[in-house]
Amino acid sequence: MTVFFGPTARIVSVGFAILASLNLVDAAEAGTASFTGLGFLNASYPSSTNPYVNADGTVVAGTSNYASEMSEAFLWTQSGGAVALGFVKRTNQSAAESISGNGLVVGGNASGSGSGEIPEIAFRWSEATGMEQLNDGRIGSTVFGLNKNGAVLAGSDGEEAFRWVKGEKKAQLLGFLGIPSGSTSGYSFANGMDSTGDYVVGSSSTTTQGQSEAYIWNGGMTGLGFPPSDTISSANGISGDSKTVVGYGRPTTLGINGETTAFYWTTLSGIQPRSAPAGLPYTIANAVNEHGTIIVGCATASTTQGVDDQAIMWNNKGVPKTIAAIAAQNGLSTTGWTLTCATSVSASGKTIVGNGIDPDGHNEAWILQLP
Repeated sequence: MTVFFGPTARIVSVGFAILASLNLVDAAEAGTASFTGLGFLNASYPSSTNPYVNADGTVVAGTSNYASEMSEAFLWTQSGGAVALGFVKRTNQSAAESISGNGLVVGGNASGSGSGEIPEIAFRWSEATGMEQLNDGRIGSTVFGLNKNGAVLAGSDGEEAFRWVKGEKKAQLLGFLGIPSGSTSGYSFANGMDSTGDYVVGSSSTTTQGQSEAYIWNGGMTGLGFPPSDTISSANGISGDSKTVVGYGRPTTLGINGETTAFYWTTLSGIQPRSAPAGLPYTIANAVNEHGTIIVGCATASTTQGVDDQAIMWNNKGVPKTIAAIAAQNGLSTTGWTLTCATSVSASGKTIVGNGIDPDGHNEAWILQLP
């Protein structure tokens, strides 16, 4: 899951876009750099956000408006552009929140606002099945993580994290780190999954009222602790090899737009803060590549949401740079763009996607491919 500062089901054919992607040559793999906006499903309602890239960097899932204040999940390839994925029955909106490593499965949530429609429910989309709600129909749920082939997913229903395996009728509930004193129940959220589907990361309540802690789950939930001076933490992503977890921490006394600190965690290092770019002291790590060498996220100079937000990347030495600066170093122009947050990264670390404001002032997702 990406963190920022700040009535009839349609059947949509996307076979061409997906089949084309299987033969697509990644610009980065070919040794060239490129920066591209992902466009929109409907140019009359220009908005696209929250992109997630597959392992080899050739397929991106995201969300775009198809009508006024009405959103729909899409799948993007360089050859096919953004193609709509449709909706679950009895919904009229959908949002992508994850993509499988092979790029053939998308997870997220669908919702409806009319009479008899579902308020919100998790979905799994594939070319073979279209968009389907999860078997046990958990209302208020979202899929935030998929394994390499999309057969295992992780999500949350607003109360407890779950893990679901294709073919099973019920999702497996992951429990809590603790139940706060004075409460009758805890809460947990699943934000990411490794390539095998055996590991899930997110945040959970603890025994301390008002505190939540990042966790890693592998048959049981283990707390990861907090960056120095922080008392709340959340794990947003995990490397494909399951060895590195990334996220953010913050003080309990401040809201989500407060003084956040990006972190990484390994079994050897424990939880460690990532350094911030000059002039951008508040950071969030959203995603990490296959072997934990590249981390992407957001940084800002202000605790006010939407002010001075910048997409950033930490390299294998932990040095942070803005995505705009990295693009410029590779001879690419982002003139007119404001790159506000990096949301996902490919296995190699050479393809990064994120949110931005394009030269026309519209919210538009983007993709950066490095040689």
